[in-house]
Amino acid sequence: MLDQIKIHQGLLHLPCIGLIAALLFLQFPLPTSGQTVVAWGLNSQGQINVPASATNVVEVAAGWNHSMALRADGSVVSWGAITNVPEEATNVTALAAGAAHSVAVRADGSVVSWGDNSFGQTNVPPEASNVVALVAGNYHNLALRNDGMLIAWGKNDFGQTNIPVTVSNVMAITAGAEHSMALTDDGRVVIWGGNTAGLQSAARNALSKTITDTVAISAGAYHNLGLGSDGRVFLWGYLASMSATPTFVTNIVALTAATNFNLALRADGRLFGWGAGTVTNVPPAATNIISFAAGAAHAVALRGNGAPRLFGGPNYRRIGSVGEALPLFARVGGSANWTARWFTNDNLAATGVNLPRPQLTTPSKTNQIVCQVIVTNAFGAVTSALAHISIRKVKVWGDSISGQRDIPSAVISPLAVSGGAFHCLALQEEGTVLAWGKNSDGQTDVPPSVTNVVAVAGGSYHSLALTDEGRVLAWGRNWDGQTNVPTEATNLVAIAAGYAHSLALRADGVVVAWGNNEFGQAAVSFLAQEVVAIAAGYYHNLALRADGRVIAWGFDGQLNPTGLYDAVPEAATNVVAIAAGWTHSVALRADGTVLAWGDNTFGQSTVPGNATNVVAIAAGWYHSMALRTDGTILVWGKNAYGITNSPVALLNASGIATGEGHGLVLVNWGVPSFSSRSQQLAGNAGGQTVLAPPVQTAIPASFQWYHNCALIFGATNRHLVLSGLQTSASGNYVLAATNAVGGTVSPSINLIVNPQPAVITAVGGWGDNLSGQRDVPPGLMNPRAVAAGTFHSLALQGDGTVIAWGKNADGQTNVPPDLTNVVAIAAGGNHSLALQADGNVVAWGRSWDGQTNVPPAATNVIAIGAGSVHSVALKADGSLLAWGGNNHRQTQLPNVTNEFIAIAAGYFHTLALRVDHKVVSWGSQAVVPPAVSNVVAIAAGWEHSLALRADGSVWAWGDDSYGQCQVPTAATNIVALAAGYGYSVAQRADGAVLSWGTGAYGVTNVPWALRNVGDIVAGENHAVALVEQGPARFERLPRAVNAHVGGTAVLDAEVRGSDRLSGQWLHDGVPILNATNRQLLLTQLQPTNAGDYVFVVSNTFSTSSSAPVLLNILTTPAVAAEPRQLYHPPERPLRIAAAAHGALPLYYQWQFNGVNLAEAARFSGTQTEELAISATTYADSGHFSLVVSNAQGIATGLVAQVLITPIIAWGDDAANQLKVPPGLTDIMAVSAGGEHSLALRVDGSVVAWGDNSAGQTNVPNTAQNVVAIAAGGTHSVALLANGHVIAWGDNTNGQCNVPVGATNMIAIAAGESQTVGLRNDGVALLWGKYGWQTNLAVSIATNAIAISVLGLNGSVLRADGVVQGSGFFNPNTNFVAISGNSGHLLALTANNNLLATGNRYYGQTDVPAAATNIVFFAAGGDHSLILREDGQLLAWGANFSGQLDAPAVASNVVAISAGGAHNLALSHQAGVPLVGTTLTRSTMLGQTAYLVANGQSSGAAQYQWQLNGQNLLGATNAALILPNLNWTNAGNYQVIISNALGVKVGSPAALTVVRTPLVFETNGNFAPSYTNQFRARLLGAAGTGPVIIYASTNLLDWFPVYTNAPVLGAIDFVEPAIAGMAQRFYRAAEVFAPTPIQFSNPTVHATNQTVRLELTGLTAAGPVIIYASTNLTNWSAIHTNPPTIGPWEYFDAVGVGQPGRFYRASELR
Repeated sequence: MLDQIKIHQGLLHLPCIGLIAALLFLQFPLPTSGQTVVAWGLNSQGQINVPASATNVVEVAAGWNHSMALRADGSVVSWGAITNVPEEATNVTALAAGAAHSVAVRADGSVVSWGDNSFGQTNVPPEASNVVALVAGNYHNLALRNDGMLIAWGKNDFGQTNIPVTVSNVMAITAGAEHSMALTDDGRVVIWGGNTAGLQSAARNALSKTITDTVAISAGAYHNLGLGSDGRVFLWGYLASMSATPTFVTNIVALTAATNFNLALRADGRLFGWGAGTVTNVPPAATNIISFAAGAAHAVALRGNGAPRLFGGPNYRRIGSVGEALPLFARVGGSANWTARWFTNDNLAATGVNLPRPQLTTPSKTNQIVCQVIVTNAFGAVTSALAHISIRKVKVWGDSISGQRDIPSAVISPLAVSGGAFHCLALQEEGTVLAWGKNSDGQTDVPPSVTNVVAVAGGSYHSLALTDEGRVLAWGRNWDGQTNVPTEATNLVAIAAGYAHSLALRADGVVVAWGNNEFGQAAVSFLAQEVVAIAAGYYHNLALRADGRVIAWGFDGQLNPTGLYDAVPEAATNVVAIAAGWTHSVALRADGTVLAWGDNTFGQSTVPGNATNVVAIAAGWYHSMALRTDGTILVWGKNAYGITNSPVALLNASGIATGEGHGLVLVNWGVPSFSSRSQQLAGNAGGQTVLAPPVQTAIPASFQWYHNCALIFGATNRHLVLSGLQTSASGNYVLAATNAVGGTVSPSINLIVNPQPAVITAVGGWGDNLSGQRDVPPGLMNPRAVAAGTFHSLALQGDGTVIAWGKNADGQTNVPPDLTNVVAIAAGGNHSLALQADGNVVAWGRSWDGQTNVPPAATNVIAIGAGSVHSVALKADGSLLAWGGNNHRQTQLPNVTNEFIAIAAGYFHTLALRVDHKVVSWGSQAVVPPAVSNVVAIAAGWEHSLALRADGSVWAWGDDSYGQCQVPTAATNIVALAAGYGYSVAQRADGAVLSWGTGAYGVTNVPWALRNVGDIVAGENHAVALVEQGPARFERLPRAVNAHVGGTAVLDAEVRGSDRLSGQWLHDGVPILNATNRQLLLTQLQPTNAGDYVFVVSNTFSTSSSAPVLLNILTTPAVAAEPRQLYHPPERPLRIAAAAHGALPLYYQWQFNGVNLAEAARFSGTQTEELAISATTYADSGHFSLVVSNAQGIATGLVAQVLITPIIAWGDDAANQLKVPPGLTDIMAVSAGGEHSLALRVDGSVVAWGDNSAGQTNVPNTAQNVVAIAAGGTHSVALLANGHVIAWGDNTNGQCNVPVGATNMIAIAAGESQTVGLRNDGVALLWGKYGWQTNLAVSIATNAIAISVLGLNGSVLRADGVVQGSGFFNPNTNFVAISGNSGHLLALTANNNLLATGNRYYGQTDVPAAATNIVFFAAGGDHSLILREDGQLLAWGANFSGQLDAPAVASNVVAISAGGAHNLALSHQAGVPLVGTTLTRSTMLGQTAYLVANGQSSGAAQYQWQLNGQNLLGATNAALILPNLNWTNAGNYQVIISNALGVKVGSPAALTVVRTPLVFETNGNFAPSYTNQFRARLLGAAGTGPVIIYASTNLLDWFPVYTNAPVLGAIDFVEPAIAGMAQRFYRAAEVFAPTPIQFSNPTVHATNQTVRLELTGLTAAGPVIIYASTNLTNWSAIHTNPPTIGPWEYFDAVGVGQPGRFYRASELR
């Protein structure tokens, strides 16, 4: 079997065809007598018996059992199994032998074949002509023609004669038993046919990792041999698993493979054999071998005379790549000690190199090298043919497992290359594409239709080509649709391919993406506007904008889609090129520096310090690449497959590319070259286009663009970006490129600019994406508006349809299929709204609260808004509609006129903008700051609101827990607003978008590249923006505006469009100086201001004018003040002001309840714009109006509705909880609940107002003699003077079910769903909701002195100063007071320090440093309130309803209370103190009693407590503390309160001291114990008699064991153990020995007319009654004292002149 091509390679190169005869002579020199044939091995048929006629032999061949020799005269000698040679076998130039047939090539290129013809192997086909090489397998043949075509015939049971279509440019061929093989001139080995022994398996692939240059091949029966350019032999297939190549087989120049053995010829002429059988024993005579062959089990060789002989030509390839060694190898046979001298046409190698394999680097300044070698030794010399080697201008290095480095021979001088994951693409100058490498999905099967190409891009398993018509052609894997090019991918200028997705850049700067969208990579970022370049990573993309900024989207390394824009470093500016790797990105800046970011596991994002003067970049799997101007290629990152071992410095390197583990570099050493294809592009007026013809040039190079043959000044980059296109930009563009060699001009690019502007829009968002609310669906059609709900988003398309995405738990994104003609959209908590052109509203999604039940009255609607659970609509007549959830009264419309022009729905509140540009708010937030005026736009968030004023400033109010109301100083010249959960968004006129507040989910991290914003909205924690490029558009037709002389008018253009809009207001066609903002504020109006106003707006696309706005100036008078409701304390100064407009002069007159006011002692300014009242009285409650008149008329306006009340209320007023009922006087206490308020009057009655949804303000008739009040969430509680508690209102959780044990109560507290009471024995009770349980009544503490609520539980202050119910306070702190609410608790220490614990969402527990010298404090829903000694009120925490904004009139405050979102303060007017009912109570012996003065006083107050009418020494505080009570403390207590204006005496209240039960202590250290004695402590002795302890052994018979004298308190008892003493039980009893009561030492005090009576013998068995009589017959009770133990004193005041008295007493036992 012939194993080696028998004619040198130069024969196949067309320039060498004329040298055939000479080459043949050099290849086969005339024989000498020294040339003999040697044969050995099996001789079964005489195959090694060389006949004598085998003389003058020049070549040998061997079949299974026969041998052949070719003589110099062209005749053939055959011996062994085949001896006959046909007559036509003359002028033979080459031989081959199969299993049992022979074949020969004649000098005329024809083929002769003879022998076995079982499979047609000797039937030479007619096309086997002009053959230059021939091989024979077992039963088939291969022939190579001089045109490069392969011919095969014979047996084909395994396809061994089916030549692959990919086989071309063959250098050598060989054939095995059932397979065929070819070596191409690019070093590739192609195998086809049988693969029984893995001939084409992974073994070859594994070898390809180490074998880079294949010089020769040979096929055995079922294995193969290959010869590398380094002289090493490699094997694969059957024999490879049996025997590896021996280590001594090195420096090989030729080889052959047989059935079970191999032969190899070393450069010194020695032949080696290995494998099976004795045939591998090469005889010693086999030296100076110049030809050899192997049969089935024998071998034959031709000895030379020692003169050198060449096996093949001097080159083993016809193509050399730049930067690599030339493919030269002098494979010499013959005697040793020869030398090879090389010659080339390149100056560097002209001197020659004395090596068989010269290391001559392929030059980079020539297209072809001509080489020749002369080999000489002592016996002669041989000169090779001329070898022509084309220089390939592309080099590949790194991974080649899939043949990425096996560059096809046709790839010589490509214009561009691209690296896929495991394959490569090359763009040829004529516009065709060549591909190589992995082809698992057809990615290298370039379709025939791929022509006229100007750019290529390789993905992981697919390929893209861009044609000169701006179309994309795609092929390869399409699992994810990555080759399904969308219809909008037209007019393209660039392409990029990722792992399973594709990108294309349109000439108008729009990016189109398709394919896999697992990480949002196919959903183009809305920031990708005005793009000039694109790059696709594995799962992410980059876009370079015309402003030099980079946009990124897709996989960010954390499985979060569309999150990469935040990852782009701020330094990524002035970028000129981008590249995307697996999970990292690279950018090249204009100054030649490189930035990299993203994954840096292998250092791929750590740019080396020498990466300077960079002109090109690329990014691969885990590596990055840069090309410097000096030709140096830098590669950093993971060195898989040697990818970071970059080629040495290349001259004239012009471009780089990379795949997953391989790199490519292009070289150009001539003048710049362009594609031969002209291009045609289209653009629209105002838009942009990018011109980017592919150019191949050495670096450095210079560029210059020309338009219609005219130089374009400054257009000196490869890419030309034309922005703001006009029709004048149409025409032909060419790029002139110049390098050191010369210059070239590109084919023309014809640009046609459509005069009609095109609108380019996109939608995107940032922030939370847990529900996909940022995942904008692809394919939005010209979106015109966006809306953001809590967790979903909407977009209104140009055709009037709606697209929705995000959370869909309630169908909020299921847009009704028949919904069309939509002009506005709104997204709520879980529902969506759409407004149709006919004024109808459509709603869908959750309707639990009726928010999608559009009322029939919702017709002729012009605006809509959606809150969390409610909806609102504005009708054309300026009226409002609201429906849905009303839990915060957000649908309870305000009682104002129908003059609204805009609306906004927050979560639980609603805003409306009036025609006078003032804001009205209702719901959970009903307070609007007075300074909010001249408003042109509004936005409502969770619990905060925003207003945009005509001067471009922003007002924010409401909840500020996250700083969402802290408007940044940069928020000037604002044109749009949006409000989310805890953040705010504003857009400036210059296009900048600002966001402040909570940064949850990065929602305040506005993409720094955001621009061209046309609409911006805010969801709960995500924001959505509509970006657009196109002409400005006006939202709605303007309405006429009426204003008065001296007044103010606001005109709003309501324009949308790309940012960088420039505008100008015109008044009656005349420009207004400096009036360039979208809003126009006109002040101090005069009649000359009347007329038509037009706003003219321009951008790069067009100039547009609004419809005229008619401004009417009225000269009649008008009162400009908005009616206010004022709550003002009595006896305080009050000023009421109003503004009036109209033609001058104006005259003023104030009225009260319709009656003119005149100047008086208390009133001044009655005929000016401001009325002053020096000191208010309750009679001043009423309506104050201002009458204004001038020559044109008269007008009256209500300015204020005043209520004079001691109660000051502020904060939330959604349920009228701030509207104090008129006429309230003598108020003792106030309490603020969830949304209702309570007040306690001196007479013990209760007044309630505000929310009454659960009856919490329906005060029951039993609420009499009340001493304390508490307002809960939706219920109310009152403590009666008798210690009983009553409750009313919501009882869902049992909070109004007062338990039986709630008697003798001394304090109460009310929470959201529970009530807490404190009994006089220190036990704290809770009923209602406790934790998560409802309808409970539990004891939560003992030894308590104060109570409060905390969340779902209660909190108490114990007598030892410890706060129980909150584990956050230090138990060693001595607290003296507490106040709690739904989520936080305040506690005051003995040294007046206020501490806080619990929720701090809104800062309610962040006690400010100014909270010192505290007199009162209160915990509200989410805020805290204190009153300081200096009278200052201080509040902190949530402020979404203004609950922190205490009014200035809140002075002389004597009590405060904090509710859910409102506060109450009690301001006491000047006068004598107020004293209310004092609580009657009963307390056990030994306990502590607390008595608190129930009174109020303005100014400093003094207190004096009395017992039974006598002053108690030192009892001069508001609270009286009686520790360790004994019988003498019982009696009637009262307090006297005085101030500078008078004295007030409180009514008496009885304190009863109750006997404690006699019990053994069972807890602590004094619990009963027994060691060698019994020890116990007895508690509760009342001192009424001796205490006896009894013992028993059987619980039946008891005997005394201890007697103690009468004592009050504890008794310790010890009984020693007695040996043999049986088990004992113990009990105790206090012996009551009644004694008669009697008077002792009565005394009369003459000075104060009192009688002192002292009683002894009292036993505390019952109350003591003293009777008096003047006649010993008629007795009257004059005093009753609670039970007590004597002696006891009583003083009776006897009036002057009264008759004498007799006294007696009794104890009710």
